[in-house]
Amino acid sequence: MRKPWQIWAIFMLILAIVIPAMGWLTWQINEADRAREEDRVQTELARQEAELQERISSALYRMDWWATPLVAQEAARPYYLYEPFYRVSAASNVRPSIKLPWASGSKLSAGASKDKKTKIKPDTLESEIQQPSPLLYETSEFVVMHFQVSADGLVTSPQRPIGAACDRAMACGVPEATMFGNDANLLAASEFCKYDEIVNLCPDLPTGSTTPKNSEQKQQLAGKAGSNIQAGAVPGSGDITFQTVYRDPQFNRYSNVLPDKSKVELQKFAQSIMQMKGPTPQVKGGRGNKADQQIDRNASRGNQDYLQRAQTAEKNARSQWAQAQLNTFAKPVDDGLIREGVMRPLWLGERLVLARRVEGAGKKLVQCCWLDWDLIKKKLQSEVADILPEVDFEPIKDVSNIKFGRAMATLPVHLVVDSQKLLSTLALDSPTVIGSGPSGLKISLLLAWIGLALSALAAALLLRGVMQLSERRAAFVSAVTHELRTPLTTFRMYAEMLAEKMVPAEKQHQYAETMKVEADRLSQLVENVLQFARLERGSGEGRVESVSVTDLFSRFEDRLLQRAEKSNMELEIELGEAAKNVCKTDAAKVEQIVFNLVDNACKYAGESEDKRISVTTSTASNYTRICVQDHGPGVSQKFKRLMFKPFCKSDQEAADTASGVGLGLALCKKMAKSIGGKLYLSDCDQGARFVFELPNE
Repeated sequence: MRKPWQIWAIFMLILAIVIPAMGWLTWQINEADRAREEDRVQTELARQEAELQERISSALYRMDWWATPLVAQEAARPYYLYEPFYRVSAASNVRPSIKLPWASGSKLSAGASKDKKTKIKPDTLESEIQQPSPLLYETSEFVVMHFQVSADGLVTSPQRPIGAACDRAMACGVPEATMFGNDANLLAASEFCKYDEIVNLCPDLPTGSTTPKNSEQKQQLAGKAGSNIQAGAVPGSGDITFQTVYRDPQFNRYSNVLPDKSKVELQKFAQSIMQMKGPTPQVKGGRGNKADQQIDRNASRGNQDYLQRAQTAEKNARSQWAQAQLNTFAKPVDDGLIREGVMRPLWLGERLVLARRVEGAGKKLVQCCWLDWDLIKKKLQSEVADILPEVDFEPIKDVSNIKFGRAMATLPVHLVVDSQKLLSTLALDSPTVIGSGPSGLKISLLLAWIGLALSALAAALLLRGVMQLSERRAAFVSAVTHELRTPLTTFRMYAEMLAEKMVPAEKQHQYAETMKVEADRLSQLVENVLQFARLERGSGEGRVESVSVTDLFSRFEDRLLQRAEKSNMELEIELGEAAKNVCKTDAAKVEQIVFNLVDNACKYAGESEDKRISVTTSTASNYTRICVQDHGPGVSQKFKRLMFKPFCKSDQEAADTASGVGLGLALCKKMAKSIGGKLYLSDCDQGARFVFELPNE
């Protein structure tokens, strides 16, 4: 047989070839599985991004659809409505929409008198009439106040007339509490709205104007704006000429960037924005091409949606503007041509206002509609609560940072959405994190590695067992050869001497006794080997019976004494209190174990001065402990590790020590284990002390 190191070298070489190959295969499979998993996760993330953007787009459409009439209506109000009363010609066919306490809110002459019931004498009317502004009576619940700021910093409001206008408003039925309740709002407006600061934020004034001269032109205007107002519904009659300058009805958030661009140019501008590609957003966990492409598609779609919503808002604003012009009751009397700009939503600090410039007739004004953002915000949130719960808003104060995919077209706000929380709230499928769970392929690889490890371990154990068996066989052959050689030599020599009658008659008996002893020695050796082989195969079962310790020792006490006397040893047996213990065991195996321990004591302690061999019993828990102790040289440290292994003696050791092949203790340990007991070497001051624990019944 080869040397052990050669066999192990070949085994390790095979492992050195198989393990790297398996590792490379595992790496390749893992990379392929990772690529597949990344593709799946990217696809899922892209789907979620698309669904999230779909919800955001739907929410923006809803909010713009709700906000557009509100903002467009305020933007379409003529400039003169920001005065509590504006002058109209008395010759005009005034048909007010609000019933006034006296005739159309007529302005009294200097000498006119008015009784307590605010009745006016017909002969006191002048050529002009003070028409009350609708804002004096009506306002939207989402508007805090309408006011205007002059170039010299004076802030006035149609909802808070002062002086004679205040008296006239109360005479027209406006509650005093309502007017004076606006003082706090007017004071706040004067603090946060400064003419010099806001005038530059408003759109530029139009350079031209269009003035309809008659009802036919107004009807054409209504048709262009999509109005369903009929000719007969137009207030007034005849060819009434208005001097009111028509404003540019353009209502588009792009005007914040390019206020002087035409509609076509604005569309080109929006298309150029949609073609722009900014940096790809970084998403936790990393994304591949599919997710990035979906983000780009979402951004492009968000830009397109924004443009469509802005165009819809502009169309509605034109319609509102046209209807406002058609519903004009009478010509305002102006000192000159008045130019008014387009309303633009702006943030003044934390307040949202609609602002425009008005100039002409020696006036320079900024007219503002202060919106109730808190109430509008709640309304917008309620509009989209079913698709975007817990949505919030962020003011857009720098138009260069606008995010078109999340910006409203009518109001300068961004939608603030917690994507992760929204996905969990909406119960959308969350993508599996890469590597968070084992796939079927990874489980197969794991099983393959486990199989390889078990195979390598089994092969190593098999090699180790084969080499140990080979070494045991060599040791057995060596030891048994020596043990057989001595008695066979004695048999042969004594047999030849007896056959040739070379032995005197008086010594023939002695020679016969020697041959008998050697025969017993060979018989015991063969019996031990056969018994060990039976135990190795698991077929060493005996007859189990219940027997007391006293009866057990009575069966083989004489045999133990005879073996001790043959070696001139003194055997001491003390059963003590354990004599009453009852054990359920195989008495024959117990006898063989105790006899082998006494036999070993006789062999190895025979040359010592103290010839005593002590056999004692005691009780420990559920065991009966049998101790066999001699007073010889004891057991060396080297032999302690090998004493319970079969055939632990080499031929040299068998020749130098007592007779035997080193099988007795190994056989005893196996027999003790087969009957549920234990055999071990215990420490003692002198000699060797073996302990055999036998389970009680």
